[in-house]
Amino acid sequence: MVSFLALLSLSLVIPQELSILRQMMVETAVLRNSNSNDISPRHRMVEFMEQGVPAWGMDMVTAYSGAWWLRRDFFLNVSAARDWADLGNREEASFRPFKYHQSAIRMTADWLDLSVEHLSQFRKNLLAGQDQDVLPPIKAQLETMYKEYIEKTVAAVVLSQNNKNKVDQDDDSKAVVSSTLALVPIFGRDSSTTLELAGTLASLAKAGLGRAVVVGLSDRERQAAHDSFALLLDHRHNASNSRSNPNRICGNMELAFVQVGEFEKPPDHKVNVPALALSYLSAAMRQKDRSKQKDEQEKWFGKGDPAHWQYVYFSEADLLLTTRPSAQKDLSKALQQGLLLAPHRLESMPHRRNFGSLNDTGKLDAALQQRTLPDHGVFAVIHDLGLEDSCCDQGGYYPSNREDPTRPMRSRARPDLCPRWGPHHGCGFYNKNITYSDPASILTAHQLVIGYAFFTVEGGLGAPLVHEGQRFCVPKQGPSTTCSIPL
Repeated sequence: MVSFLALLSLSLVIPQELSILRQMMVETAVLRNSNSNDISPRHRMVEFMEQGVPAWGMDMVTAYSGAWWLRRDFFLNVSAARDWADLGNREEASFRPFKYHQSAIRMTADWLDLSVEHLSQFRKNLLAGQDQDVLPPIKAQLETMYKEYIEKTVAAVVLSQNNKNKVDQDDDSKAVVSSTLALVPIFGRDSSTTLELAGTLASLAKAGLGRAVVVGLSDRERQAAHDSFALLLDHRHNASNSRSNPNRICGNMELAFVQVGEFEKPPDHKVNVPALALSYLSAAMRQKDRSKQKDEQEKWFGKGDPAHWQYVYFSEADLLLTTRPSAQKDLSKALQQGLLLAPHRLESMPHRRNFGSLNDTGKLDAALQQRTLPDHGVFAVIHDLGLEDSCCDQGGYYPSNREDPTRPMRSRARPDLCPRWGPHHGCGFYNKNITYSDPASILTAHQLVIGYAFFTVEGGLGAPLVHEGQRFCVPKQGPSTTCSIPL
């Protein structure tokens, strides 16, 4: 069965995609044997993608990630033009700064320089349906993955503080990153979302951001934030020292929760929390008389000078930030110049190799077939990339759209594959029209991701990744790799 599936998988990959996959395998093998990962560069040149360059095929839609990084005065310019509170939907929290600073939007050509791993869609694909006989063990394994990520990330934060041989950063880079205030709006509270928030915060601390403010509407979100803070605290190696300063429980990054709005009870999901969070932060930053509303100022900015926070990083509460010290010099320069950095939004794909430890019962096995990619054929080709490896963007090339690869496929155009509206990568999961015991049906279900290079990033969640915007990258190993504009 395995060999049949492998052959059938390759037969459905169009020749151009197969050629690229072969090229990636050769490059990976050569670079892996070069031992180039033994050296960590102090600085790597970051190539930026921008709108208006046709070869990059970049626009505001593919730049959307639910996160952005911007200089404070440019952030305030957006709020001065129009109040954040009137945002029509949650996604507008990202699109509005794009609209006001279109020429300033930049994405990195190397996805590993600046990207985020999106978690909630990963969770939704895994936990689709109502079968309580199989969902508890799947959810338990999912939460184990979350906890392992948090543990290793916090450990990396502590190690980086104590490691005298870490990559050196110049003063300007340190100043930009450490003077960045992260804004993380949340809504609701349950075990999974609390873990996703803790993972998000741990990733921000690993990147070196100076302060993270979690924003919610009620005591429900306050408790969720404090549960996440406590989890980070529990994972600190030097917990006894960190307990003396509860606002710095994850490296040097300060943590705070701010409640916005006046709700007597937890509101429904219609309330636009990102809009309120951005509106309140903007108002706090515009407060010129520091003697007024001192308590309110301290909630947002801590006890130091509010003017210290010269950069704003906005993030949804389920996005694990991926970047690296060797890229921060160029990222910091871009921010100082007033550019708007948009991370690549990478989607974690449920894959059987992450759930192989579950007891294999007939019913559970059937449930996993519906909710994970098989570990066979083209789906088994996963590139495990190190911290100084690369995944180079290939511009306007979208394997999901077989009829016209120069344009991304809209899932609404394929109701046969996507009965539940959602991004292209999730169409093949828990589809009642698919017979998951049949290899050919599985290929049909997931055909929109066939041809993409699945990869993981060292230090990440560990699930294979694809781009939500359907962009394609070529994985390459070795610190000397650079990503240039595709021809």
